[in-house]
Amino acid sequence: MQRQTHIISRNSISAEEMTVIVKAARGTHENGNSEARDKSMHGAKVGMDIDGTLALTADAIMKDYNIRTKSNYSANDITGWDSWGMPMPLDEFLHMHDVFWTTRWKEIKPAIKRELFAELADSCELEIITHRPLSHQEHLEAWLDMHFHGIRIPVKCVDSAEKKIHSGKDVLFDDGNPVAEELIRNKGNGPLLYLIDQPWNRNEAYHERSSRIIKVNSLEQGIREFLETNAAMKNNRIRIR
Repeated sequence: MQRQTHIISRNSISAEEMTVIVKAARGTHENGNSEARDKSMHGAKVGMDIDGTLALTADAIMKDYNIRTKSNYSANDITGWDSWGMPMPLDEFLHMHDVFWTTRWKEIKPAIKRELFAELADSCELEIITHRPLSHQEHLEAWLDMHFHGIRIPVKCVDSAEKKIHSGKDVLFDDGNPVAEELIRNKGNGPLLYLIDQPWNRNEAYHERSSRIIKVNSLEQGIREFLETNAAMKNNRIRIR
């Protein structure tokens, strides 16, 4: 069964807004008369999530479940982060997540094409920051090499949303409800979050509760908005620490 998609998006952030947010994320406090900075947005520190953001992991798991049970569910049938709402028990889903990232990672498809990922990597200091056990890291790096060959990106595995928010990043691309909730709890302190629309976050208007959260329809849209803002900052010669 396919659930109808209802997407709420915030307008693209301006170059000026991005500058303010990045400065705040880095803990800088400057006035309009300050001297030219030593880095442009080319040096922005960007964190990229994996599951539900760069990797379509849930789609692979649901495809496997449908084959095994002769059913026809999709990731769009998931109703929430905790409420779940699927006939497949959550424990089974989490087990299959581990199976896929240790033995079947080649079946997981990327959310974007290599060319766009390369453009993003060339525009900033990009790092994969993902909530998963260290036992997945070798297979994740192999998956990245398979789909984004030649693009060298460091990988950091963390064990909480809090560590993502406090990872020192200026910008995050993520789909996780806990990441958005942690950013809101920080009351305006932290990175800019491009929240990728997914069924599990669709009913939560996080972007209305924090100016640092931008809801986007897809990772591609989020990256393109970031690149456009980045280009505007460069053209306006806006610089940050």
